Amino acid sequence: MENKQDFVIKNGVLTKYTGPGGDVAIPEGITKIGWRAFSDRASLTSVTIPEGVTEIEGGAFKGCANLTSVTIPEGVTKIGAYAFYGCANLTSVTIPEGVKKIGWGAFCGCANLTSVTIPEGVKEIGAYAFEGCANLTSVIIPEGVKEIGA
Repeated sequence: MENKQDFVIKNGVLTKYTGPGGDVAIPEGITKIGWRAFSDRASLTSVTIPEGVTEIEGGAFKGCANLTSVTIPEGVTKIGAYAFYGCANLTSVTIPEGVKKIGWGAFCGCANLTSVTIPEGVKEIGAYAFEGCANLTSVIIPEGVKEIGA
């Protein structure tokens, strides 16, 4: 269980994580995970994002090399650019219903990512969203996707 003092929260936006890492449960009441809120936290191994979060901003988990799992709740509509960039030990991601946009390079450099499920409703997948995912063997892209970047 996380100590609420491990989080800097401003107007419902989690702007910075200052805790020790490991398995982290983000507190209730957060509406957005801010730009680079968890970036470069090598000690982070898993994250549970609570219901009520609608956006994961750019670089939110960038460089969390030991992050192996993340639980993204329904209600998230946008995964920002480079949100999980360089999370080399992330193995699978289930993107929930309701996400409309997966940003530029969102999962770039997730070398151990093997499977991704993209739900109906996603309209845009940014350029290089899965670049450097050398072990990615399964991606299911629904028919409703209107744009896929380079």
